[in-house]
Amino acid sequence: MKGEKSASKASGEQSYARSSEAIILVAFVILACTLGCVLYVNKSFPQPRDLAKDSPIDTFYEEKAKTHLRVLTALGPKPTGSDENEQQAFRYLLAELHKLKPNPSQRLDIDVQRPSGSFTLHFIRQDIGHIYRNITNVIARVGPQGKKKKRHSLLVNCHYDSVPGSPGASDDVVSCAVLLEILRVLVSSPVPLKHSVIFLFNGAEENILPASHGFITKHAWRNDIKAFLNLDSAGGGGRELVFQTGPKHPWLVHAYANSVKFPFANSMGQEIFQSGIIPSDTDYRVFRDYGEVPGIDMAFVSNGYIYHTEYDAPEYIPEGAMQRAGENILELIRNIANSSYLEDPQEYRHGDVVFFDVIGLFMVTYPARIATILNSCFVFLVLTLIWQKVLSSSNQGLGGLAYILHLILALAVILLSWVTAIGVNVAIGYSLSALGHGMSWYSNPSLLFGIYACPAALTLLAVHSLTNKLLYSKRFSNAWDIEALFFEATILLWTILLALATYMQSVSSYLPLLWVACPLLGRKFVPALVTTASQGCKTRLLFLTLISVIPPTLITVYTLMTAYEVFIPIMGRMGSEVNPDLFMAVLVTLSVIVVTCYIVSISHALHSVDGTTMVLAIMCVVSFGITIQTPYGFPYGGNAIAPTPKRMFAQHVMSTFYNKSGAVWKEDARLELWPLDYLGLEHIINYHPDFKKAELLACRSNTPYCGSAIYLPIKRMIRKSWSLHAAAMTTRDPMKFKLIQKWKRSEFVYRFKFSWMGSEKMQMHIQPKEGIVMTEWSLDSPIPDKIYPGDHDEHEGSHFLLYSHGYSKTPFEFWIQLDVSDAIGDIEDGMMTIAVIANYVHDNDIYQSKEIVKYLKTEPDWVTTSRAVSKYESFVF
Repeated sequence: MKGEKSASKASGEQSYARSSEAIILVAFVILACTLGCVLYVNKSFPQPRDLAKDSPIDTFYEEKAKTHLRVLTALGPKPTGSDENEQQAFRYLLAELHKLKPNPSQRLDIDVQRPSGSFTLHFIRQDIGHIYRNITNVIARVGPQGKKKKRHSLLVNCHYDSVPGSPGASDDVVSCAVLLEILRVLVSSPVPLKHSVIFLFNGAEENILPASHGFITKHAWRNDIKAFLNLDSAGGGGRELVFQTGPKHPWLVHAYANSVKFPFANSMGQEIFQSGIIPSDTDYRVFRDYGEVPGIDMAFVSNGYIYHTEYDAPEYIPEGAMQRAGENILELIRNIANSSYLEDPQEYRHGDVVFFDVIGLFMVTYPARIATILNSCFVFLVLTLIWQKVLSSSNQGLGGLAYILHLILALAVILLSWVTAIGVNVAIGYSLSALGHGMSWYSNPSLLFGIYACPAALTLLAVHSLTNKLLYSKRFSNAWDIEALFFEATILLWTILLALATYMQSVSSYLPLLWVACPLLGRKFVPALVTTASQGCKTRLLFLTLISVIPPTLITVYTLMTAYEVFIPIMGRMGSEVNPDLFMAVLVTLSVIVVTCYIVSISHALHSVDGTTMVLAIMCVVSFGITIQTPYGFPYGGNAIAPTPKRMFAQHVMSTFYNKSGAVWKEDARLELWPLDYLGLEHIINYHPDFKKAELLACRSNTPYCGSAIYLPIKRMIRKSWSLHAAAMTTRDPMKFKLIQKWKRSEFVYRFKFSWMGSEKMQMHIQPKEGIVMTEWSLDSPIPDKIYPGDHDEHEGSHFLLYSHGYSKTPFEFWIQLDVSDAIGDIEDGMMTIAVIANYVHDNDIYQSKEIVKYLKTEPDWVTTSRAVSKYESFVF
């Protein structure tokens, strides 16, 4: 009898060891299949429809849209104010609209708007004022025939201007090309829409959104607009992501979910984008805040490496991407334009909505209030089950206080493993960056798996394995009780996160809900297996647990892949203050923690994980070797097929400083070099003969914004820039800034009137003397708060103004008012300093600079450089 027991025990151990290997293999297969499925979905596009002579006229054809794309991008860069933007692109769009032949049941109205105005916007976590004059909007409205006093309308917006130096194929000509083809389909259809659709082709978005402001606040049709769709881009085509909706208009999300054939939408994206972590904004912001209408914001997010570069050309937009976008947006427009919601959308305004797509197959949507109820039910269910466990007792005596103590200890072990994994990867990231191998994954994101994901998984397993040996192996004779304890601790952690997300009313709460609900329901579906003493049944329970985490793993990996697709290219333009290796180290570690949380808890029931840790360790060593010893670890790539360039900004600045009497007290010229990523000049310094002589650009004391001429207020993001001596040069349309009048309105109040004229892209810094306050100005927008080039206690702040115009070359006149009642010092020495900067960004301007031309000739193929010639003038008044 005793021999039988021993044989049985040995047999069980042998089976148990084989199960360990099988369970680990199943876990890796699940993760690999999930990742493969997500990668396949991300690269899948519908086949473009064949364009034949007898093709239906009311169908979207990618080839027709591509014709518009090719023509508009062939014009080259189209910055606001350029001939390419204000004349050539404008004329093409207008001509294409006039070519349309509406069906007798359709009415087509075409309009051109050249608005002027001003507004204040909170951009990149600081205020900017914006003045715009005579910018261009091309507008078309299609709707049912018949005269109506008021047309309930859906606005659909794109922009055809581009940043200097970029053809702007994906940002955002592709959207305008898609809309031109959609407009052709709508006006050709014999079936009229119930409501009108207004198509806005705006010619000034890249100058920080003035064209959309000019339309939504000044156009005659603005009061008819009840909802909008905004199309933009943060990458080179791909799938269009819905990442902002509403606010608080769930009917828009339902319209999208019920109409589009290829959904790609996520409410988590809304919270991430609106947090300000992404240094960008869209016209959605203007329509929402200044038009007070609800809408949907969507953008192409793939291949962000080419965003705002010379590589943003039609050939980088995948075949089928325009077909997909066209079919989706066409059906969405039809749904909304035929909806009764459009008559009075405010009637249906009732809270946020949780939404996400399931790998592009279908949408899941439910109101935030339902999310609160659903989340609360699962929180209550988990807490109830834990309380029942407290009241019960097992053969290990795990009941009452003992269970609570062991559960707390398991929570501590899990949290310790998380913190340790983050710490290890942060140390790895810091070391790689310090040793000259920073951003090694930028061109080849697959390296992230070996240098961060494998160390994270290895650390998690090591901490759990070590604590298992030290704390549990001697106290528990049954490993299944340890596994159950860690499963319950893991689900409790997710429950706590779910409760916090619910309390904060987060529309991203669906993720913790999935990680609570699926494993919990998976185990409760087979309660007999949980209580069965048979080891075979227990092993099957682990397989069941792995199967139950497939849904949350799939949704999480799908969401994470979108996050990586967005954030990896963004690391190339995040400036000098964010170490991208530390950012990615933390992001990858958190990703591993999430997708392996239940797998790690299962490891406590396995005989051994030595084989797994050995494989992970080998993969780490191999990945580090590839990163450090081979060109594969070089961060940038100049391959024309798939460019992953380093971003630079080169600015030839000529500065003149005037004193209170108007005399010049200083003049200089310099070539400023602004690396847009954390690595600075680290890899490029040997390519230019003068770079080793470059000096760190120091702050000019007592000058607004440190004397910087950079035309966006991003100096706090990029605190490391360099300068080289340069020669002065002449520019077209020389800037003219002068004081027209100064008068005293009361004892402590002074008003100054100015005239300003120059290039189509200018900015101004107004820095009142200490104690003096700017209280009013002549613009019809609030005075922006001061911005600072660095820490508030180190630098004086200034009020920042952008100025942009179309073809207007007339002086702009305005006044500002100062209150000097609390002035410190003698106001006769000056009440304020004003710096004005004119920027010349067209190629004809750029190639007049010998310094920029010399720099571009030495530029390696893995660098892309934005450039400008700028005139900086500082005055004391």
